[in-house]
Amino acid sequence: MKDLVIAIRSMHTRAAIIPPREMLQELFSDILYLVKNMDKSELAEKIENGEFVIDDVLDFFKILAEIANASEEIQDEIEGWDRVLLFSVTNGPKVTLNVKDGKFEVQDGEQGTPDITLGMNSDVAVGVLSGETDATSAYMAGALTVTGPLPAPIKFRTLTELVREELEG
Repeated sequence: MKDLVIAIRSMHTRAAIIPPREMLQELFSDILYLVKNMDKSELAEKIENGEFVIDDVLDFFKILAEIANASEEIQDEIEGWDRVLLFSVTNGPKVTLNVKDGKFEVQDGEQGTPDITLGMNSDVAVGVLSGETDATSAYMAGALTVTGPLPAPIKFRTLTELVREELEG
């Protein structure tokens, strides 16, 4: 809510230079962003309570990027590891994770040419991201498919584990 107040105050100071209609559209966009995106504590609570669902996947990746960009441990883990990873859920979301020069960026949908594609159904996706399903076991059972070099998904598994540790606090 504090972010919303700051966004509104910011809009007020720019009111003199932005036409009212554009200002309202920008404010509405800012409000939607703040309402639609969960924060780390909300994500942690959903995972802990078993309420993490397929619709939370994009938020998981956004929070993963936020944590990874701020974590020295993760920065050390990915040093020199520039990759484009596509997380593809059958009949569900596709999320592209770009890692370049130690920075993580998340995009909704398939963007660019992935180096690695992880494919799975929604139950496996929710389980792997929440930690309820072991990614290696899912891969061995054929429930998780990997296109690209196999060491990359192993590093991704390590990243998701580090993110969950950060969320647990």
